[in-house]
Amino acid sequence: YSWSRDSFSQPWSGLLLAVGRYFGGAGVITFAVMPLLTLHWRQPAGLVASQPARLRSLAGSVGIRAVPPVGRRHTTVLATEQPATQSSASRREAVLHTTTGLLSFLLWPQRAATAVTTASPDEVEDLALQAIQAYRARELPRALDLFNSIISKDSQNSVWYERRGQVLVDLDRFDEAVADFNRAEAMQADNYVSLGLLSNRALAYEGLSDWEAAERDYSTCLALSKELGLTGPYILNARGNARASLTRWGEARDDYRAAAEVFQKNRNLQGAIFAAANAGLVLVQLGNEAEGVREIEAVARRAPGSVDMRAALSAIYWSRGDETRAEETWKQACDMINSGQLREGGSVYDGCEKYKDMDWLRRIRRWPPVMVEKMNDFVSLRAPLGK
Repeated sequence: YSWSRDSFSQPWSGLLLAVGRYFGGAGVITFAVMPLLTLHWRQPAGLVASQPARLRSLAGSVGIRAVPPVGRRHTTVLATEQPATQSSASRREAVLHTTTGLLSFLLWPQRAATAVTTASPDEVEDLALQAIQAYRARELPRALDLFNSIISKDSQNSVWYERRGQVLVDLDRFDEAVADFNRAEAMQADNYVSLGLLSNRALAYEGLSDWEAAERDYSTCLALSKELGLTGPYILNARGNARASLTRWGEARDDYRAAAEVFQKNRNLQGAIFAAANAGLVLVQLGNEAEGVREIEAVARRAPGSVDMRAALSAIYWSRGDETRAEETWKQACDMINSGQLREGGSVYDGCEKYKDMDWLRRIRRWPPVMVEKMNDFVSLRAPLGK
């Protein structure tokens, strides 16, 4: 949802949709719909409500779709034809192989009053609907071609650059995505802020391993969300990931704990579990292993189908010389769970084989270095240093 920060004069009622890509725990897209709210917003200067009827109807029932590429951290947000609901959201989970988060508020773009087009509004509308359909079908090259065509016909509308940037992120073309996001931002009025642009650009920066830029955009997005009276747990978790990559472990843990609290308050058990898992792992990295183990064990009890925390406990028990307990915990994870399903028919979050891959554990799951070292010792059956 793009909003004007200087004044709010016209009422608008609708859904604020929070899309969550929560990676810190094991990589699952989680969709959540925030309560119906009534906002008062002033249409930013330079924009007029002249969008075609079919697109206006879409704006009233915005849905969100997000699917990531393998091995990278990113989330994209595009309008779909159906509104997301809390029940349908839980069914639209997808396996991820990356780690981060997103809060985005999206309305279908208003047409800029000064936009120069070489096509009729209906033609641009039809192309836009085709682009949405292609994106939903994961036909990313076709979606990109369609947005290229839209931009060639409506080159002064910043929203198309933002949407194309989202598709480019899905295609792992992060440099180009950042360029599109920057261009869209430069075209917008000074008092006009797109939270979706900020969070998506942060994801592109993460794809480029530019953690400082990602952390900056996430922080800006959180600050602006706070002005709306909102707290985005997915973005808190995402910023925690970025800060962890910057080895700012204390700040990362603060973000994870804050995210877990908001998830818990919102009765989002999966989100609370994943954020708490990250917080526990970081506590071990900070040197407080005893308290970290207590937190990790508590998370494992709350998530009986998750491999992640049991793998972590196996590594820690092994590092303490408790080989029997380590092997028993690992056997439970691999023989009795393995799939990583928290519930029958749900998403597969992790599998024990992944935890034997230190590159995956470090780059994709993004365990802290101390925990990666402990797991490497365990799977290699090596005694830890000093033992």
